[in-house]
Amino acid sequence: MNKKVIACLISVAAAMIIVIVAGTQTIRTSAENNLSDMTKCYASVEIQPEDTLWSISKEYAEKFGLSTDEYARELMQINGLHSDRILAGAHIIVVYWE
Repeated sequence: MNKKVIACLISVAAAMIIVIVAGTQTIRTSAENNLSDMTKCYASVEIQPEDTLWSISKEYAEKFGLSTDEYARELMQINGLHSDRILAGAHIIVVYWE
């Protein structure tokens, strides 16, 4: 490939990255703005045999427009977890907004 083609490909790739990052920030800001108008609540949930920290995080995160990773970190922090391992029959505190 010649230098012009390579430069063009690099420019297109950079533009795509900027659009993706900007779009992600817009979505996150929108979710954060919506949540700031709501009351943060906590509930105890019994862990079922098929549950993982990630499945619980995904379920709640999607309801409120958060990433599963962000929500999992929040759960680990508020429950004092040092790993993502949870046991069926135990209880975990979840966060939700009303």
